[in-house]
Amino acid sequence: LQGPSGQLQLELDSHDGAMLGSKAQREAALSNYLQQFDAARQRGKGDEQLNTLFKDAFSQLNSVDDSSARPARHNSTINTLSRSLLSGLADFNASIKQTVEHSNPMRPDEADRFDYTVSQTTTKTGKGTSFSLEQEQQSSLSAAWHSSLNPLVGLQLTRDNASQNYRYHQVNDDARNTTRTSIVNGILSEASSAQQASRSERVRVYQEGVLKSDNTTSDAERKSQDQLKLIATLLSRDAKSRSANGIS
Repeated sequence: LQGPSGQLQLELDSHDGAMLGSKAQREAALSNYLQQFDAARQRGKGDEQLNTLFKDAFSQLNSVDDSSARPARHNSTINTLSRSLLSGLADFNASIKQTVEHSNPMRPDEADRFDYTVSQTTTKTGKGTSFSLEQEQQSSLSAAWHSSLNPLVGLQLTRDNASQNYRYHQVNDDARNTTRTSIVNGILSEASSAQQASRSERVRVYQEGVLKSDNTTSDAERKSQDQLKLIATLLSRDAKSRSANGIS
């Protein structure tokens, strides 16, 4: 979708339904992604209307798979187990790219922009009752904008130094989540997840055209978890529940 305010791009690969989760799982994953899109827009001061179009398109595109046919044995124990750590959504590539604006005639290199990309890729190796799955989810935000030093006074940047009272923000964020599961002869042998994320914001403050400060704040986080014990415990409880009262 191309318009005056920017461009949206969405691509979906449903893997013939093999990796798709239950309705509840898919709804939960979709809700999480929509919250993520809102957080990115707020973080990078993106266009609200463009973000709404993006969320609507993403929701509608994913809903196509709600009624699509699932392959044979999709709901077998081994296939349900293999999707236990996946999102349940079809793989996708999606992005928002707002039209770049140059709102400061005195410094045209200070562009106002908002670029956001998000993707999911799932890879399966092996076959039958012995195989491995890896799902990688990535997101990237690059944004920049001007803001007034006085929240009660709007920006009116001109070539006059008297108008050059503002902050120029630049944000760069990246995140990646990788999930791995391995099944050997029908038994879950590996279940792990690893996350890493970094955030950076540079803010330059100008008063009457003179640079008063230039500060950059950044942080990063990395963690990994072995989920095998947790899933084994949940599966054991589920089996007992099914045996006792027939309810999962």
